Amino acid sequence: MEKNHWTTAEESLLRKHFPTMTARQIGEMMGRSGNAVMCKAHFMGLKKRRFKPVPEIKSATKAAVDPRPAWQRPHITVVKHAAGTITTHRMRG
Repeated sequence: MEKNHWTTAEESLLRKHFPTMTARQIGEMMGRSGNAVMCKAHFMGLKKRRFKPVPEIKSATKAAVDPRPAWQRPHITVVKHAAGTITTHRMRG
């Protein structure tokens, strides 16, 4: 069965789902071809939603923070004493 006219309900469904679904998926939902969906969406001025790629988050390492070789970077030693006190010692490598 070939449909020629679009109902207002079909247009609202197209407006709602076109940014996130493929034309083929919408066409199957409505009983129309993907081409018909694309033509109607173009006529209505609808656009696909463009997503910005999320940058990859990399964990910072000592080498990334401090470019010096490991033997040149300062070292911090934490010592917990029996009395409950904590001391830190900063040494050059």
